[in-house]
Amino acid sequence: MARGVIQHKHYLTHYLEENIKRRQLVEPLSLGRIYRVIPKGARPAITKLPDDTPGLVKSLESANGAVRDMAQRRLVERADTAAAAPPLTELAAKSANPLARIHALWTLEGLTALTPEILTASFRDPDERVRAAAVRLADRTLFTEVFAMAADPSPRVRLEVAINPGALPGPDQDKAILTLLEKGGSPLLAEAIATGLRGRETETLEMLLAAPAASAAAVADSGILKTLAFCVMNTRRGAGISKVLTLAAGQPKDAPARRQILIGLASAVKAGSAKLIYLDAEPPALAALRDGVGADEKPLAAIDKIIAWPGKPGVPPPPVVRPLTAAEQTLSGQGKVLYSAICGSCHQPNGQGLDGLAPPLADSEWVLGPPDRLAKIVMHGLT
Repeated sequence: MARGVIQHKHYLTHYLEENIKRRQLVEPLSLGRIYRVIPKGARPAITKLPDDTPGLVKSLESANGAVRDMAQRRLVERADTAAAAPPLTELAAKSANPLARIHALWTLEGLTALTPEILTASFRDPDERVRAAAVRLADRTLFTEVFAMAADPSPRVRLEVAINPGALPGPDQDKAILTLLEKGGSPLLAEAIATGLRGRETETLEMLLAAPAASAAAVADSGILKTLAFCVMNTRRGAGISKVLTLAAGQPKDAPARRQILIGLASAVKAGSAKLIYLDAEPPALAALRDGVGADEKPLAAIDKIIAWPGKPGVPPPPVVRPLTAAEQTLSGQGKVLYSAICGSCHQPNGQGLDGLAPPLADSEWVLGPPDRLAKIVMHGLT
């Protein structure tokens, strides 16, 4: 970094401010922020990119990655699709350089000239990096072909496929998920699959628990049951949590699947959290799980601590939520627009916040406390 100050001055500590002044890190203002790193004593030649579109396409085959990147950027910014698309299509199919084929695909995408025919041909490319790029670029119209790539021999390609299945629920999706888990190949596989399943975690858990015996070991070893249970508990929605508890209770007492689900639910319970999740009634599955609890005692205790229902001993009644008045609904609508535009990127759309960056707002005693306290925080900050 050629400049010593890369943050807003409000975020600098006094220690950093003194260092900046002493070492004159704000100078020179005429330089950018990024150094070019080269071997000692080297004098690399300056590459001048051609001005014509065919020449820029040819530059995508350069051995220099910076040249390829600049050529791709210029092609996209120039937007000369009529002249660029034919040679790019040929490059994507016939170049001897796999990196050039990848650049060609992404440049076509930037020019909105990438067709299903080009992508399906790239699904059969001999280089795994090209196939992975093609999977990433595919849209809904090609998900049947993408799901078929779940059996690809490359772990890199399968990881790209894993991120896609949630976008198109159905038998093809379920088959692809099972195939991916059976193939394995990456410690990120379970999280990649879960990333695409937002809102369908419970249904997917149910599908995985009903999978053929041949897939059961792969499902258990992958850790996906724990990941999906964690996601369900994080939603703090009673119906989903009750359903997952029922699924866990339906497993044999010594089954790895049962323990993984309970550990996943318990791991979403933050240490010292006092925010209860209210259910309509005590889940019958909870009593069944307590019977001969054994090794599941610790995760069950954590789950029991965070969930509540009417009549549970020692638990306060749930807060009463009254309907908003017409005037309050108007204010709420205006606030939703402002929150989405300004606050949601850090505090998250669901108000759960981000660890180390922004505290949760949902059920926060700061938010639900005196209105003037919250207004002062918004206007002046905490310090």
